[in-house]
Amino acid sequence: MVNFISLSELNTKIEFPAIRVKIVRKWSTNIERDHHSAMLLGDSKGVTIEGSLSYALSLPNEIELKEGDWVEIRNFDIRRIFQLYRTTKHKYTIKFNEASLFRKIEPVNGSKFLCCANFRGSNQGLLSSYRH
Repeated sequence: MVNFISLSELNTKIEFPAIRVKIVRKWSTNIERDHHSAMLLGDSKGVTIEGSLSYALSLPNEIELKEGDWVEIRNFDIRRIFQLYRTTKHKYTIKFNEASLFRKIEPVNGSKFLCCANFRGSNQGLLSSYRH
């Protein structure tokens, strides 16, 4: 039986980490001269962490990870962040590897607290009831 932990409990001493998270945002970036898909991940308690997956690694069973998907993720590396900037307040980051397992799941809760604004809509005034 897998023991899933919250993102606030992650640390480098955990041997076989397993989490249930929502993919809040995805983007492409270069990390150490390697092209990655970076992700902002959040759990049901609202804790967020950044994760990255090298484009050199392929996901099994043609799984596609999209913004808004909830996933179970097992077997990944947890690393301390030493950069001057970061996307979350979390002191660790997740690096997926060839042993990482992803499985899409139903949303853990119905809350929309981990949703990013659509800035195209806000620029057009669609998110505000106030109109000029």
